[in-house]
Amino acid sequence: MSIQTQKSQPYSSDNGYKYVKRRDNRSIGSKKQTVKRMTLFVVLATFAASSYRASLRKKRVFRNTSPFGRIRNASPLGNGVSVIRVCMALGFDASDSGNGTSEGDDVNTVLKRLHLEEKELYTKIAMLAQHDQLQGDNTYDLRQKALGDYVSSVAATFLKHHNVMRYGSIDSVRIPFVEEAVREFRRAAGEERKLFDTQRKQHQSTSESTPKKQLLPKTSSYMLATILLVIKGDHTSISLPFGIIRQRDMARALSRIVTDATVEDCLVGSEVLWTPKTPMSGKGEGGHHHALTEKEIMKSFPDLVPLT
Repeated sequence: MSIQTQKSQPYSSDNGYKYVKRRDNRSIGSKKQTVKRMTLFVVLATFAASSYRASLRKKRVFRNTSPFGRIRNASPLGNGVSVIRVCMALGFDASDSGNGTSEGDDVNTVLKRLHLEEKELYTKIAMLAQHDQLQGDNTYDLRQKALGDYVSSVAATFLKHHNVMRYGSIDSVRIPFVEEAVREFRRAAGEERKLFDTQRKQHQSTSESTPKKQLLPKTSSYMLATILLVIKGDHTSISLPFGIIRQRDMARALSRIVTDATVEDCLVGSEVLWTPKTPMSGKGEGGHHHALTEKEIMKSFPDLVPLT
């Protein structure tokens, strides 16, 4: 900014010449023009956004367009695509495993149910593949429906046993397009498989190196499970500003998966992992050596938080 000086009054023998500073009016004028332009832009942008929202309310249609372009993946569950990971650790009293309880909260009940649901899915997929070869029809929609029914059934199984969830975590990310979401899902699924494989190897090594006399029933036994899915919209992912702190938070997330996984043309892909993989065989001594301990759970999955 240029500064100009000017004599304010004639020379005084006592004080000499007195000068005052004066700002350049040209610089001030250019700043005012810039502020006016910015204000006009904000007003026009606000008007355009409000008009767009008003048109949506009037038409009552899915929000598949925006002032900045077209959103190509609008769905009944919202816009965009969500990649969701729900990880949970279920804890059971050792005396209940294999015996059953009034509420059905024992580890063998859950494992047997998971194996039955997985077997039903594989049977449906095999029948559809055989139908493709014989008839030459495209059964993609039927395969997606079978996958959605499977994910919904698995989530319902864990939802039934949410009262024995000791640890849990929920992670989700919303991505604009399906292709990018699928890449993120594959990356996350690969990392999750590595975690489960590492945990199984460590548990197997610990079980083999521990004498059988020390493998008697424990005060509690754990199983670990993760539901990973990529689904259109943002309805399935829940906002938790204070993080996962209660079992009801896990139940809420699972209940949304139960309903949203079966919505037509919304579920893109899913993967379910759990350990121990097979039901624990035998009762009495040594009947619980396949179950996990709390220490093993926290070592393999440090991101899990205690649930109240």
